[in-house]
Amino acid sequence: MFLPTAQDIWTTIRQTYSKAGDAALIYEIKTKISATKQGNLSVTQYANLLQNLWQELDQYRCVQMVCSEDAATLKSFIEKDRVYDFLAGLNVEFDQVRIQILGKERLSSLNETISLIRAEENRREVMLEPKTLEGSAMISTKSNKDTIWCTYCKKSSHTRDDCFKLHGKEQVLSRKGGFKGRKAHLTAGEDQTQEKSNQAGMGEFKKEEIEKLRNLLNSLEKSSSTCSLAQSGFGYGEDDWTC
Repeated sequence: MFLPTAQDIWTTIRQTYSKAGDAALIYEIKTKISATKQGNLSVTQYANLLQNLWQELDQYRCVQMVCSEDAATLKSFIEKDRVYDFLAGLNVEFDQVRIQILGKERLSSLNETISLIRAEENRREVMLEPKTLEGSAMISTKSNKDTIWCTYCKKSSHTRDDCFKLHGKEQVLSRKGGFKGRKAHLTAGEDQTQEKSNQAGMGEFKKEEIEKLRNLLNSLEKSSSTCSLAQSGFGYGEDDWTC
């Protein structure tokens, strides 16, 4: 390329390769900006994504300004437009702050708006953190309970010191005290009552068996006596018959 001055070279390159003012590219970038939502991104990540798209848009969109007043007006217009884009893509949990920002008599600048939303994000994280920790503690407690193992009965959820099979339910629960101890006494009393009832049933069953055995023995004795008398009768008959 043979041109007389460096300015002519840059002018030629710009006219040949520059895409400034390309309507198709500007439309594509504007579409991306409108479709950009926060989603799973943090406020900072979401704001940075929009900032990159806005800077790319500025490279392709050429605006000729006549005076400084026009420049200030255009800058204010563009900034308000970007505040609206930023607020429109935020998640629903920021609705309250979004309403407060839009309800102001003077709309906040873009940087102020991002700062307010970030502050709300930090506040929500701090407020929700205790519940998350509590849920994690409950899960951890449950996991620890599942890993407890009794070396005596070979079952989980308790240790050898708290094994009902080894020490008895009443002793283990009463050792813990309070309502559990009282409940243990009631449970133990019910168990003892049930055990006595079972033993009583067992005793009655044995008596019935004994009575049956006695009746059986009596019947056998009667049968034996009858057989003896019959045999004696036949003997006497034979002697008498022989005589």
